[in-house]
Amino acid sequence: MYNRTWEAYRLRFLAINKECYACGKPAEVVDHLKPHKGDEFLFKKTDNHIPLCTVCHNTVTTLFDRRYRVGDSITKKIEWLSRKRVPGTGWDFKRVKVLDRYE
Repeated sequence: MYNRTWEAYRLRFLAINKECYACGKPAEVVDHLKPHKGDEFLFKKTDNHIPLCTVCHNTVTTLFDRRYRVGDSITKKIEWLSRKRVPGTGWDFKRVKVLDRYE
């Protein structure tokens, strides 16, 4: 699934979502908010993507995504992302500019 189509999408997504959702540093990675675990539909679901810097991405992958099982809650991941935000801004997915299509 990580192919040329993904790379083109990733570049478009990061061009309009320039800041890491968690810490505000420059975004470098498109994270799947809900880990796809090989599910192609979830992989391509455009409202399942958030921009993260490499440090925040590696942290959420280690803390949450590696242990995630299909059907698990992503609440703890969202809470962690919220705590990283500037105080008072909290979780607001509306800040992420969702692309209208994957391909």
